[in-house]
Amino acid sequence: EKGTVLSVNHDPGTFPTYIGYLLLAIGMIWSLIAPNGRFQKLLKGARKLQLTTAGFLLLSLLCFMPQNLHAASPKIDDATLKMMQ
Repeated sequence: EKGTVLSVNHDPGTFPTYIGYLLLAIGMIWSLIAPNGRFQKLLKGARKLQLTTAGFLLLSLLCFMPQNLHAASPKIDDATLKMMQ
C-alpha cells in the first residue's frame, strides 16, 4: 500500500452553471407568457370550457329549482261545492 494519489482539476466555477440556470428560468417563464405560445392557446380553450360548464351548471340548477305550485290552485269553499252539486 503506497497511499492515495489526489489530483486537483481546474474547474471554471459556478458562474457558467448559474448562467445556464438563469437562461433556463427565462425560457420557462417566456413559454408561459408568450402571446402565441401553446400555454396561451390551452388557457383560451380552458376559459371556453369553463364558461360552457358554468352555463350548463346554471341551467341545470334552474331546471331543478323548486317551484311554487300552490299559486294557481283554486280555493273551493262550501258555497262553491253546493253550487257544483
